[in-house]
Amino acid sequence: HAFLNPFVYLPFFYCYQGATLQLSLDEATAKAKAEYIPTITRLWSIWIPTALVMFRFVPERHQVLLTAGVNFLWNTVLSLTYNS
Repeated sequence: HAFLNPFVYLPFFYCYQGATLQLSLDEATAKAKAEYIPTITRLWSIWIPTALVMFRFVPERHQVLLTAGVNFLWNTVLSLTYNS
């Protein structure tokens, strides 16, 4: 998550969002620039504690399930927050 989210996932998210909302390249870029730092801060505030708790307390066989559940919640929050 430390590399993929800030440098792959979020840029792809903003490109996809711009295309689906039919934003111009300038509008999509401006939206991404305005929201990137707050989004990455929120992302780290969710995923860093999740990773710490998961690797300390969650049995290995359940770690994928926890990651999938938190990822579902993260994507829901991301969509609800930034599609307004």
